[in-house]
Amino acid sequence: LDEYLTTSGVFLDCGAWNGVLSLHASTLAKEVHSFEPDPNAFAKLKYNVEANKLSNVKLHNLAILDVDSHIELHINKPGDSTSSIVCRPDNWWKTNTSVQVKAIQLSKFISENNIDNIDLIKLDIEAAECKVLQE
Repeated sequence: LDEYLTTSGVFLDCGAWNGVLSLHASTLAKEVHSFEPDPNAFAKLKYNVEANKLSNVKLHNLAILDVDSHIELHINKPGDSTSSIVCRPDNWWKTNTSVQVKAIQLSKFISENNIDNIDLIKLDIEAAECKVLQE
């Protein structure tokens, strides 16, 4: 991150989980947008941002995808980093828990929020990266 982020730029953390990268990026970038659809992980992300009093980190309880819709998010273990819109056929999932979450197109979010000076986008969205990149 240190190599790519500037004090005038924006960092988009798609799949922020508990905010480890967002917290570090907040010391380097002008603005950080953290996206996390998993409600348990989002609560930890929110706590970490608020506990560190980070005013330049904007939190979004949204999934980044290639469509705007509500989608089913499969939860492996509450609060871990492996929730996904893809249900794995190899019985990898330990629970059958899922929740409906809101998804937004990354390009639409950028446009609607007038974000221009993006230094870096991190996509760690558990098997949905190709969908976003093809959009």
